[in-house]
Amino acid sequence: MEELIYIEPTAKDIQFYKDLIKEQGNIVCRDSIDVQVIRNKINTFVFGYISISNKYQSNRRSIKKTTDKYILNGFILCSFNKELDSVLDIDLVCSRKNSNIGKLLMNTVEEYSKTIGIDTLVLHSLAEENLKKWYKDLGFIHISTIYLKDDIPKVFFMMKKI
Repeated sequence: MEELIYIEPTAKDIQFYKDLIKEQGNIVCRDSIDVQVIRNKINTFVFGYISISNKYQSNRRSIKKTTDKYILNGFILCSFNKELDSVLDIDLVCSRKNSNIGKLLMNTVEEYSKTIGIDTLVLHSLAEENLKKWYKDLGFIHISTIYLKDDIPKVFFMMKKI
């Protein structure tokens, strides 16, 4: 089973994790999230989880972690809702295609949220029907859709009571 690393802005290796997300986040998000959005979220998150693996699968310990030695498998970044105390905003979640990392990330955040008194998760998803279905399979409900000027769906606002 994949191991997730809990991260927060004061974590010991936070700069390494931020750099890894900045360098590989667009690939993991499958080029569907603007690089600037990823950079903004990595600078404003409160906590999250990250899944990485060593490229070389070596048991030798490196003196310094460098991003070129690791592969980012997935990540989730969260913040506390500014208006409602018991609501958690899932700011960004991305995982490599055909992996179960996304589901593991979402389930881990849900379980952690319960332990800290959160009762509702909210997120803005790309307006793709397959993502909407995936989130619904995880128990989220579709609240509203944000459209572009020419009535093309851009974002789905979704929520889940836990």
